[in-house]
Amino acid sequence: MTDDLKPCPFCGGGITTIEGGGQTWRGVNGYSDPQFYHLRHFGKLSETDDFPRCFVEFRCRTEAEAIAAWNTRADTTTWNAAIRAAAEAMVAIGADRPLTEETLLALLKEEKE
Repeated sequence: MTDDLKPCPFCGGGITTIEGGGQTWRGVNGYSDPQFYHLRHFGKLSETDDFPRCFVEFRCRTEAEAIAAWNTRADTTTWNAAIRAAAEAMVAIGADRPLTEETLLALLKEEKE
């Protein structure tokens, strides 16, 4: 099921594994089902890194919960709009006037309306 995982939002690659844990030995019946699942990610932030610097680890009750948690991403719509507004404001005011916080807030307010 690790084929369903999105790339790491921090390093863009690396190795992500999901492993069951908390199993108990039940004699002739073998091991019990996992009580939880560990998701672990190791990745390099740049090609020059000698060892993984991007490390993420968490535990979920089911493998499906671990996959859903990993694949959840923040909504960047507002952030992208703010960056776009700032870039447009910088072009609009020209290089002779500084971009102020008031200008940005006014542009963001206009975009929401």
